[in-house]
Amino acid sequence: MKLLSLTTLLAIVLPAVADLLPHAGIPDGQFNYWKMADALRSQLKFPNGYGHMANEFGLNPNDFSVFNVDYADCETAWVFCKHKDSAADENNMLEMFGRAPVGMRQFVRHLVGLPSYVSQWSAQTTPDGDIRFLTHIDMPILLHEMSHSMDWHALSGYGDTFSSSGIWSNTYYRDSYTPSEYGRNNWMEDFAEAGKCGVADANLYGGFGSVTSWWTTIQNQYKTYEQYFGSFIKQGGSCTRRFSNSAPVPMNGKRAVGPKPEDPSSHSTIAIIEPKPHLAGQITTCQNKKPEEN
Repeated sequence: MKLLSLTTLLAIVLPAVADLLPHAGIPDGQFNYWKMADALRSQLKFPNGYGHMANEFGLNPNDFSVFNVDYADCETAWVFCKHKDSAADENNMLEMFGRAPVGMRQFVRHLVGLPSYVSQWSAQTTPDGDIRFLTHIDMPILLHEMSHSMDWHALSGYGDTFSSSGIWSNTYYRDSYTPSEYGRNNWMEDFAEAGKCGVADANLYGGFGSVTSWWTTIQNQYKTYEQYFGSFIKQGGSCTRRFSNSAPVPMNGKRAVGPKPEDPSSHSTIAIIEPKPHLAGQITTCQNKKPEEN
C-alpha cells in the first residue's frame, strides 16, 4: 500500500524501479498464496457466539447499509459499512474479520465494503483505523491491512510507524529477499507483507514454512514482527484496546434512524486508541490483486 493524501488517490503511480527496496520478492511460483489463504481460513478459529448482526443506521440510504457485529471475545461491537455493490458481502466481511486474531481486530475502527469500480486499488487503510475493501476479502490481504494499522498504533516509542525505525530496516538487510515484489515499494509495505507471514508462522501448523520452502529468505523480517507484535497476533484472548466509533452520518439532514451504537469508550476495561492528528488525510492504498487461482 502506498501512503498518500485522499486528494491524490486516483493519480498515484508506482515508484520507479530505482526507488524500490533492494531485495527481490519471493517469486510467485515459490510462495503458494492460495495454500496460505486456505490454511489461514481453516486454522484461524472463529470466536464462539458471534452471530448477532443488527442494522443500525445508513450513510446514503440508497447505497449503504451499516450494521453492528458482535464477537464473543470483545465487550463491544464493531460497526461495518457496506455499499450495495460491494464485492464483499456481509457474510464474507463477518467471517474473515472474525477469524483474524482479536489482538489485530482491535486496531480496526470500521470495516467497509466498497464497489470495485471506485478505484484501481484492492484495499485501503486509514490512520484512524478504517479498512476499506474493494474486492472480496481474503485473509492474507486482511492481515496485511491490519498490520498497517498496528504499524501506526500498536507500539509507542518508534516514531509514526514501527516500520520507519532502524530496528525494521536493519532486520530487512539481514534477509536476502522481500516477502513479495509489492513489498519492495516502501518500508510500510514490506512490514505489512512480512506481517501476514508472521501471523501465519505464529498460528499455522508447521508455521510459515508450511506454505513455502523459501521461508529462510525472509525469516528475520517475519520473526521480528512476531517478536514485537506477538501478543497481538496469536489466537485467543480478548480485546483490550479499541478506537472510538465515528459519529453517525445524518441522512437528508436528519439523524440516522436507530439507536446509536455503543462506543468502546463506555467500557472501563478497554483503552481507547487515539488517532495521530498529524496523519489525518493520509491513506494507504493496496495495489495487490488477488492472484488468479491455478
